[in-house]
Amino acid sequence: MKLIIQDIAKQQKAEIKVQNRTDNLIQGIILSHSFDTELLSILTEFEELVNNFVVGEVLDGITEKLDAYNWRIEHKDWIIHDFQIFDLKHISFRIKDTTVFSTTDFIAELRFFHSDEGGRKSAVTSGYRPHIKFNEYPDHITTGQQTYINQNTVQPGEKEVMTKISIVNKEVFKGKLCKNVCFTFYEGKHRIGFGKIIEVINDDLKVNWNTIKNKQ
Repeated sequence: MKLIIQDIAKQQKAEIKVQNRTDNLIQGIILSHSFDTELLSILTEFEELVNNFVVGEVLDGITEKLDAYNWRIEHKDWIIHDFQIFDLKHISFRIKDTTVFSTTDFIAELRFFHSDEGGRKSAVTSGYRPHIKFNEYPDHITTGQQTYINQNTVQPGEKEVMTKISIVNKEVFKGKLCKNVCFTFYEGKHRIGFGKIIEVINDDLKVNWNTIKNKQ
């Protein structure tokens, strides 16, 4: 079985021969790739850390850089996480079915940090899925798919970006979200921007703003 993987911006691409698939874990060999110098540098650093048995936050930081490319599988409704490439030959990643993002949970207004503020260096397109942390619920992190309204691409530093957002872990936020709830979105540990809910669409997630304030 062969798969084509590519990042959300379609700038990085690789053909994979699947050697093993167990549940949601895929392992395989890279047959060909079109990676730019920046990604090749990240992969080289990852390989050196693995070969020197480095673990902990240093290795986690490199893994986050790989995840930040938002890899997809061509012609499949899957997204990739826990993405790892070893020596430009061996690859492993886990998959999730994108049907979890099939409905809009809320409408939000976003502000993306400029690259000088620690934000992304490149644009994102609709379908971007960063991590989300709501200000009112700092102990819970989820993933939210952003589908932009009246535009398909967002540049670093853009403000007043309107978007539809669908989150995973909906049960965790049942009866907890409403208009004016603010959040920050991340790639790994890096803050990419922040947003504010304009309208909650998913009735299961709705709560009155006064209810939130009274709990504090």
